[in-house]
Amino acid sequence: MTAIAEIETMSEITCLLPIVKTRRSVDKISANDYIARGYHVSVSNDGVTYSEEDVLVIYDSACVNCTVDGSTITCDVQVSAMLRNE
Repeated sequence: MTAIAEIETMSEITCLLPIVKTRRSVDKISANDYIARGYHVSVSNDGVTYSEEDVLVIYDSACVNCTVDGSTITCDVQVSAMLRNE
């Protein structure tokens, strides 16, 4: 997917992420629910030459903990946080 970005500063850009339709449930998190969403991101100013790809992970840090080990990203639900919110 390609998105148009806006230059914020010499080292920052912003762009809209794709809209992902998910169902909200009042039930507890099931094994099929997403607890985080990840994107491979690279930028280009000419549409031909791109930067090195980086990974962007979006999650709710109140309920989820994500860690990076080399090229592996692992996200786990924080059970204690989920219990407090019930």
